[in-house]
Amino acid sequence: MLAGQPDLRLNDGCTDPAGRFWVGAVNEAKSAADAALYRTDADGAVTFIEGGMTTCNSAAFSADGTMFCHADSPSHELRAYDADPLTGTLSGRRILHRFPEGQGTPDGGWFDVEGCYWVALFGLSDGGGKVVRLSPQGEILATVAIPTHRTTMIGFGGEDMRTAYVTSARALMSDAELERHPYAGAIFSFRVEVPGVPATPFAR
Repeated sequence: MLAGQPDLRLNDGCTDPAGRFWVGAVNEAKSAADAALYRTDADGAVTFIEGGMTTCNSAAFSADGTMFCHADSPSHELRAYDADPLTGTLSGRRILHRFPEGQGTPDGGWFDVEGCYWVALFGLSDGGGKVVRLSPQGEILATVAIPTHRTTMIGFGGEDMRTAYVTSARALMSDAELERHPYAGAIFSFRVEVPGVPATPFAR
């Protein structure tokens, strides 16, 4: 998939309701916008979906598989698509939401069963962290503050899928940064009213 591209590695992925695996790459050197989104089918076939990115993130599908979201994080834009659950094709690309400079970059995200999309925002300028819940039209419906500034992913679990779990990053932080952000690298949880969408196993 990434043969001959030493600056690239796979970064963030998810399965769709049919069990196909979607994964995006990141250019770790930030030397070119050559990262892309790929789809892997049950037979192992890999399909190039979309390129021209630096950090492909935030991949997730709605419960019925008809909406897909992802982001090229440095653009601050969440992209939404119409998805065909039968064929695994995307169409109707649009900007779901653009986060202003200083409000963090979209990192990992996940859908709830009402079709709303939760996303972790990385690197807020005020030194805090947060996750937000967006409507299918891109309106911010809820914001939850997280006590560290490098929030990286939100997922859902528990018997009722109403416990949200939020991960955070710690790597490459200086001692001074760690003193300011003692919870960096921790996992946080909170309860939500609307259950998250269960993940689908890869279709082998």
